[in-house]
Amino acid sequence: MSCDEYPFASSREGGKGAKIMMVPANENSKQGGLLAAFYKRYRIGTGDCYRVVAY
Repeated sequence: MSCDEYPFASSREGGKGAKIMMVPANENSKQGGLLAAFYKRYRIGTGDCYRVVAY
């Protein structure tokens, strides 16, 4: 198990005030890799805007 946060720590809204909970470590690692790939694919850098839509 590992601690996960929402909003993402890599986002401006992440960090202080984020909701945290324990999740399986392999799922947390996989999601981190997918998020990093998303940032790279769409050339999202520090300060860039993007929208998160949950479904």
